[in-house]
Parts: sequence; C-alpha cells; structure tokens
Amino acid sequence: MSIFEFNNKEAEVHEIKMDDCSTVYFGSPFFGDPQGKKVDAYFLMDTNIFNNICKNDYPETVNKFMEFAKSTGSELNPAFAISELYRTDKNPRGYVDYYKKHLSERFGIDILDENIDEFCKSAENLVPIMKGNIELIEEYLAIIKGIYNSSLSEEQSVTKFLDLIKDENLPQFTFIILSGLIFIFVKHNVSNNESIRRKVDSFLSVGKDYVEEKRKLHNGATDISIFLNAQEIASSSKGLECTVANIVTRDEVVAYLLKNLCIYSVAQAENGKNSGMISPRNPTVWMHKFEQYRGQIMNKLNRISPSSEKEIETRKRNLKNQWFLSLQQYLSF
Repeated sequence: MSIFEFNNKEAEVHEIKMDDCSTVYFGSPFFGDPQGKKVDAYFLMDTNIFNNICKNDYPETVNKFMEFAKSTGSELNPAFAISELYRTDKNPRGYVDYYKKHLSERFGIDILDENIDEFCKSAENLVPIMKGNIELIEEYLAIIKGIYNSSLSEEQSVTKFLDLIKDENLPQFTFIILSGLIFIFVKHNVSNNESIRRKVDSFLSVGKDYVEEKRKLHNGATDISIFLNAQEIASSSKGLECTVANIVTRDEVVAYLLKNLCIYSVAQAENGKNSGMISPRNPTVWMHKFEQYRGQIMNKLNRISPSSEKEIETRKRNLKNQWFLSLQQYLSF
C-alpha cells in the first residue's frame, strides 16, 4: 500500500474579508506537499461558492476570490458540491452546465467538456464513500451535541466523550473526534459574543423536533465533510502524482477546522477504502489543550492493530445505537 506523507510545512489559511459581506477562506488541509511526489493542486469548492457560480450571483468576496483564481490559473473543482447533488438531485448535470456557462461568461474561465465529464465521474465515484463518511459524522455529531449542550464542565465533557468512545467500542473516526474536542474547547474558553463561538453554538444547536434535527445533523455533517473529501481525492492519486485539493469555503466552522486540523499522511485507496492521519496543526490555538488531555486521548484511543471487518461492523452498530440514545436524550422522546 502506497503512503503519501507530507513534508512538515504548515500551510496558511487565507481570508478575503469585506464589511457586510461573508468572508471567503481558502487553504490546504494538508501538512505541506507530499514527499517525493509531483503535486496536482486545485481548489475544491464548498457548496455555497458552487451555488454562487451556478446562480451567477456573487458576494464581493467571492468575486475577488474568482479573480484571484483566474489570475493564478488555478483550477476550480466542483466535485464536492456536485457529489451532494448526485445524492439529492434528479438533474445534477444541469447545475454543472450552469457552472461552466457562468464561469466562461463572467470570468473568462473556460472548461473543456472532457473536464466537466471528469468532474461528474469523480463526483459519482465519491458518492458511496462520502455517503458513508457523512452518516458516520452525523452519528458522531449527535453524541457531540448531547455533550456540548449539557451543563458539564470542559474536563467532564472531554472525559465523557473519550470514555464513551472507549467504553462503547465506537469507530475511532479521528477527524470528527478531534473536531468534537475543538468544539468543546471553544464552548468553555471563547466568550459567547465572539463570532466563532456564535457559529459553533448555532452549528451544534438542536432542532425543534426529530425531522428538523435529522436535517440539521445531515447538513452539518455534509458541510464539514469537505475535509474528508480532500483526503479521499488524495488517496485516489496514482503513480508519482498526488492530487492536493485546497479548500475554499464561506463557512466559518469549516474554516475554523481547516485552521486547526490538518492531514499528515494518506494511504492510497485499496478496494474503495483508505486511511489518513489527521492531527492538530502545530500553531493551533488549542495545542495547549490537546497537550493537557494528551494522556486521556492516548489512553482512550489506543487501538494499534488493524480491525477485522467483523469488528468494524460491530463498532458501526454501536455508534448507531449511541446516536439514537443521544437523540432520545436531548430531544426527550
């Protein structure tokens, strides 16, 4: 199995900010470039920016990003956004045609039909993988919501979260586990009048009923799954070239995770599966917190040997059970 290891250089997350306009964030989720590999780099757009292009309606910050991308000759890849359309819409290709038309007419960025076909094929191939990832994130988000919206202290919240993963034998899905810890740190250390605290509070707010809560869990999981989409794309790289997808987003929570987490290595996909090592970024403002709880984290997430297929399926069932118990508790049904 080939491993793409990255070269220990932190990548900056850039911002395009303007008054009364949503900020655009862009940067690499990877810890530098893959060692010994040629880099195929492009921008992987979130759904909001893709929709701006399809509707030909741009916040000024998005307009400035588009001009930047054109001036640097950067490829704008819609695979993440259209993979959601392939899961939910009857005519995903129609959106892609609008995307191509408006990029050409508004910005003079022309995309070959064969590239559009490649985008769509990539999105279709990602659907089953991303569907599975999103379902796991949804189930973990319910557990995180139950803890986040409780009256537990930071230490109690971290302990309960890690104990639950260990004691209930849940899948150790590193990205969402680290994200959950960061959300807990934000709640207990960032004042509620700061922007990221308000955004995380909203992101982890509870729907008024089961139907609305299911929708909120799905939407939230889909938004932050762009991080894993970049990992999936890298894992599908072949030969001496590695595709490094830079993320561009208007979502502050996604951007916050991008600023605080990164992908250190990715295993090349085998039989439709891959693995990657995701860790806190070196300059994360929460490094002291990760250090504070390092002993607990290492103790509770200490699986070393590969799991059998039977064990993996058991842990998935355990996670689904805990998802339901969490929903039942915080929705009181």
